[in-house]
Amino acid sequence: MARNGSGTYSLPAGNPVTTGTTISSTWANSTLNDLSSAMTASLAYDGQTTPVANLPMGGYVHTNVGLATVRTNYPSAGQVQDGTLTYLTSVSGTDTITATAPISMSAYATGQVFRFISAGANTTTSVTLNINSIGAKNITKNGTTALAIGDIVSGSIVEVVYDGTEFQLTSLSSASLLGSNNTWTGTNSFTNALSYTTTLTGGTGIIAIGTNQIYKDATGKVGLGTASPAAKLAVVGTGYSPNITLTDASTIAWDTSTGQTATFTFVSTNRTMGAPTNLVNGAFYALAVIQNAGSNTITWDTVFKWANGTAPTLSTAASAKDYFVFRSDGTNLYEQGRSLGVA
Repeated sequence: MARNGSGTYSLPAGNPVTTGTTISSTWANSTLNDLSSAMTASLAYDGQTTPVANLPMGGYVHTNVGLATVRTNYPSAGQVQDGTLTYLTSVSGTDTITATAPISMSAYATGQVFRFISAGANTTTSVTLNINSIGAKNITKNGTTALAIGDIVSGSIVEVVYDGTEFQLTSLSSASLLGSNNTWTGTNSFTNALSYTTTLTGGTGIIAIGTNQIYKDATGKVGLGTASPAAKLAVVGTGYSPNITLTDASTIAWDTSTGQTATFTFVSTNRTMGAPTNLVNGAFYALAVIQNAGSNTITWDTVFKWANGTAPTLSTAASAKDYFVFRSDGTNLYEQGRSLGVA
């Protein structure tokens, strides 16, 4: 009868034998055949037999199991915890990425998750991943959105999930995760530079830095050092244009975008002041001219417009200082004031 369906084995009829009873071939053959059937239906420890139904463990575990080497093995808890079954090695390429999975497979399956360390930052928006030479599949983000350049950071851990068509990147950098149409609340910090291609807009205090160092109210007024700007631009504290030094040359160049306040000191003899570049309509500019040994002159470009139409005569003393203030219309510089021979 072998086992009874609950795992209990009972000897066939005629057992146990009685002392002094003659052993008959009927009893022996029946008993031995039953034992043979029971042993055949049992699992051999060397793996010769295969289960034909589920094997309930009754709350017990298999111990000291080996590591899974093919997809039909079950893994050890260590392999799962260590992530070795999903960790790709031999990674190469930045836009056309190839890698090796620890267990051979013949096709990708929806839901597969893989991780790897990138060999470099992606330089294009068309990035593919080919695992075990199965075939290259696109890597996208947020569904089917193509990656932005630099979404994969060099040397970073990259995690992808196969969705049945492509690998979706789940390990997005903070810039990529932002996407579009975001509303930031509370305190936000950015490790790297925050760049954007469209208008950065918002309500009260959206560009506040520190304690009201830069502040924008709901009407668009901006305050520097104040949270209550009374004008389009209100500055509480000191605002100034740092002085720049103009290089001595036969024709002196002044790029006003680098400084509205400039100083020129003679190194050689008489010079020509060229037309300043990047003038802004309505802006004020200040120029200091300093003699060296003295008696040097400047020939002024025609964009300089002087009070009463007469250019100034520079002070001639050694190290003499002359100061001029101009207002610009974007093309010309109109004298607003002069102080000659200041000492």
